[in-house]
Amino acid sequence: EERCTGEWYWKLHPDGYAIVTGTVYGVNRPLHYEKEEPLVMPAELDGYPVRVVGSMAFFMAPWADLILPEGLTTIQKRAFDETSITSVYIPSTVTTIEHGAFSWSTMPCFEVSERNPYYQVIDNMLITADGKDLIAHGAWGSDYTIVVPDGVETIGENAFSCTGASKIILPDGVKTIEDHAFSDRNIDVNIPASVKSIGCGVLSRGNVTFDSLPQSVDACSLWYPDVSFRFTFLPDPETVYHFDSEEDLALPELFPPAVEPEEERLEPVKPPISAEVSVEPEAPAEAIVPPVQRRRREVLPKPERPVQPEAVPPQ
Repeated sequence: EERCTGEWYWKLHPDGYAIVTGTVYGVNRPLHYEKEEPLVMPAELDGYPVRVVGSMAFFMAPWADLILPEGLTTIQKRAFDETSITSVYIPSTVTTIEHGAFSWSTMPCFEVSERNPYYQVIDNMLITADGKDLIAHGAWGSDYTIVVPDGVETIGENAFSCTGASKIILPDGVKTIEDHAFSDRNIDVNIPASVKSIGCGVLSRGNVTFDSLPQSVDACSLWYPDVSFRFTFLPDPETVYHFDSEEDLALPELFPPAVEPEEERLEPVKPPISAEVSVEPEAPAEAIVPPVQRRRREVLPKPERPVQPEAVPPQ
């Protein structure tokens, strides 16, 4: 059940904390934020600590700056979807920013607390503290080049979806490019050979060069007629490909037909040659009949005849 306290819409989690779901300002909301100072999210709502910014909480939010409170831990996917907020302050307590949290956002600036051990900002790119996951890039200016820092392994969903850059240089070592990472912008981008997985709709306009073809590439990754593709690993690396239909993807030089491996034939193993020895086969256990045990006849002594007493003549 959604509640409203002051300027904030929120829900109560069963574990006793608040999830912010929006504000009274913005699209389909009753008010417009016309103040010059930043909008500050409270640390508590009706006595419950604010821990999560929910999905779509700031959808198309139009005001200037937003300051998130200490105690906040999570920013969910698409929390700032299509927002035009000028900047957002991320406090030290935030431990999780889901990929796609700033999808199609024109937000030009991120600020992260110096005491936050989980996230950092490098050249206006929001990156995890270990330097491996690139969450988002600020959408400022136009017609410039972005150089992604060495060490980045994952380009998050919609990370550059609203950037004003015309070219993005990825370092060797990037392994994963998630869905719509460069979507909706006319960008030149080179996909290094280190990339093993690439999502759907990575780029809807522009030029993409592949140094190798990731195993996960399929129709949803390449089927965009406004994108020009080059493949440096083919015999003619300057050939430009346009995939206007799924039939265009049936290129044997890119997707050779699968060849089933031949079954390995195993030769029968011959026993080693040895001297022939005649051995009578053993009879099975049930066929072995024990010898008949003959009962020995006992010879009994003949009984002695009783001695008859001699007859005595009568007197």
